Amino acid sequence: MGHDPCSPPPVGVLEQLITQSLELYLHEDARFYAEMLHAAKGDLASLAILGEVHMKSGDLQKCVNLLRHFYPFQEHFMTKGKGDGKLAKVQYLYGVALVRTHRYQEAETVFKSIREDALGIGERSAVLYWLGHIKKFTSRDTHAMECYVKCIHTYPFRWSAVEGFIASSAAKALGMIEPIYSESKAAEYAGMYFDCPEGAATVTEEAPGTPGTPVTPVTMATPKKLVKRTPTTAPSKVGTGTGTGVARKRVGSVTKVPGTPEKESLVPPVNTVAELKTFLGLLSKYAGVLAACASYNFADTLHHINLFPEPYASAGYLQGILAKAFYDEGLYTEACSTFEALRRSEPYRLDPKLMYYSSSLWQLQRDKQLAHLSQELIQMDKLSPVTQVVLGNTHSVVGEHPSAITFFQRACNIDRYHVYASALKGMEHLMLEELDDAVQAFRSSIRLDPRQYTAWHGLGAVAVKQEKWKEAAENFKRASAINPSPPLLLAYASALTEEPTPACQELALATVNRVLVHQPNHSLARLRKGEILLGMNRLHEAKEVAIGLLESCPKESKVNLLLGRVYRRMGEKIKALQYFNSALGLDPKDTPAVRYEVEKYQDGLDSGDEA
Repeated sequence: MGHDPCSPPPVGVLEQLITQSLELYLHEDARFYAEMLHAAKGDLASLAILGEVHMKSGDLQKCVNLLRHFYPFQEHFMTKGKGDGKLAKVQYLYGVALVRTHRYQEAETVFKSIREDALGIGERSAVLYWLGHIKKFTSRDTHAMECYVKCIHTYPFRWSAVEGFIASSAAKALGMIEPIYSESKAAEYAGMYFDCPEGAATVTEEAPGTPGTPVTPVTMATPKKLVKRTPTTAPSKVGTGTGTGVARKRVGSVTKVPGTPEKESLVPPVNTVAELKTFLGLLSKYAGVLAACASYNFADTLHHINLFPEPYASAGYLQGILAKAFYDEGLYTEACSTFEALRRSEPYRLDPKLMYYSSSLWQLQRDKQLAHLSQELIQMDKLSPVTQVVLGNTHSVVGEHPSAITFFQRACNIDRYHVYASALKGMEHLMLEELDDAVQAFRSSIRLDPRQYTAWHGLGAVAVKQEKWKEAAENFKRASAINPSPPLLLAYASALTEEPTPACQELALATVNRVLVHQPNHSLARLRKGEILLGMNRLHEAKEVAIGLLESCPKESKVNLLLGRVYRRMGEKIKALQYFNSALGLDPKDTPAVRYEVEKYQDGLDSGDEA
C-alpha cells in the first residue's frame, strides 16, 4: 500500500528520535532528524530544535549561520505576537550562540529584543546574566554589575552571575550578597523556586530562642502539575525494540520553552526548609570566599575557607581558590604545594588556575616541574589557552623569551579576552628590552580588566627601566592598591626610595611596615626597611634591623653588606670592613657593590649614601 502524500509528517517520531540521540550524545543522528523535522514543519519550534542540536553538538558557527538567516524571526514566521514563548526561545538561543562566538554587539541587540513577559523566572535571569557578561567584556563594568544584581535578585541561584558580580566589585559585593543567602530566606525561596513533594508542603519551625514553641506553618508552593518521570526500564515508544534504557521525553521537555508560569520549577524538589537552609548557608560561605579572594584579602580568604565542612573544604573548587590566594600573596612555595595536592586528588581538572601554578613554579625556577606540567596539559588539551600559558612559562623559565611570547600570543588568539596571557606577554617583552611592545601588551590587559595587577606592575617595571621614578611609583601604587601583597608593596617602596625627599622616604617606610604587620619575619621587607632607615640617617634603628636580620639570615650577602654600610656611616671602620668581606665571600657577584662601599669609606665620602 503506497504512502498517502496528504498524511501529516511523523513529527512525534522525529521529536522522540532527536531527544534519544541527544541523550546518547549521538549528535550526527540528532542533526539528521532535526533537519528532517524542520523540513517537515518549517516553523519556529523546529528551527529552535535544529539550532539547539547545533549548539549541543558544539557547532556554534552553524547555529549562528542558521539563525542569522531567519533573523528577525517575526518576518519569516507567523507568531502569536506578545508573549510568544517560541519566539523568545529562538531569540535566546541565537543570543547565546552570538555570545559564545564573541559577537557581543549583535548578541546585545538580540537579548534586548526579547519580550520580558514571554519569559519565566529562569529565562529572565539568564538574559540578565548574558547582558552583564556582554557589558563586562565590552568594558562597561558599572552596567555589567547592574545586570548581575538584577539577575541575582530575579533568581538567587544563578551562580555565574554571583561570580561575575563579585569579580567586578570585589569586597563591595559581599554586603549585597550575604542577605540574599541568609538562612531566613529558606521558606520564601522554597515557595518561589522549588517544588515540594506531597506531604512536605507544610513545615513547622521553632521560633528562635523559644524551643518547642511552634510558629505559623510555612506553606510552600505546590506546583500545579508535577512531571512524572518515565521509568528507565520502559520500552521504547519508537519502533518495536526493547528500548535503550533511557527514558523518552518530548523535545519540549529537554529545553524548557519560555513563557511558563512565574512559580515554575527550576530545580529538583527539596524535602524540607531545613535542607534549603543548609544549602543557603553553603552558598553564603562560597560567596564569602569569592569576595575575599577577589579583593586579594589573604587572611579573609583563609578564614572563609576554614569555615567549610568536609568534603567541600578539600574539593578542587576551594583548593584552587586557596592555591591562587597563596600565589597572589607571593607565597609561591605554599601555592605550589597546594596545587600539587590538587593535581594528585583531581588530575583530570584543567582549571584556569593552573596558570598560576605554572607562574609559581616560574618564580621558584622549577623548570623540570614546569616541563612535566606542560606535557600533562598537552595530553589533556593542547589547544586550551591554559596549556598555552603554561607552555609560555615553561619556555620563559629557561630563557627562551621569544618562544614564550609566541605561546602567550597563542593563548590570546584562542581567547581574545585573556588578560593574564597578555600581561605575561608584556613581561617577556620587558625581559627582551622591547619596552614599546611591553607597554602595549600591559595596556591591552588593563583595558580588558582594570584590576589586572600584574599588568600595572609591569608598567611600573617599564618606568624603572626608563628611570621615570615618579611614574614607576604611581604604577606600583596602583598595583599594590589592587593587591596589597608583599612583592607589590615592596616594589612600590623601592620606587619611592629613588625620590630622595623626606616625604617619599617616610611613605616608603610606612609601606614596608604594612608588609611587616602581617608577615613580621618577611626577610626582604626587613632588609628593605633597614636600607630605608639608613637612607634616612636613622643609623641606630637601621643597625638594630640589620643585626636582627643577620641572626635569621647569616649567609645572606646583602644583609652583611647592609650592616657594613651602617657601620661605615657610624665611623666603625674595622666592623665595616669585616662585614664587607663577609658579603664578598658569600656572594662574589656583589664585588662591585662592596668595592664601591670600601672606596667611599677610604675617600671619606660619608654623605649622600644611597639607601
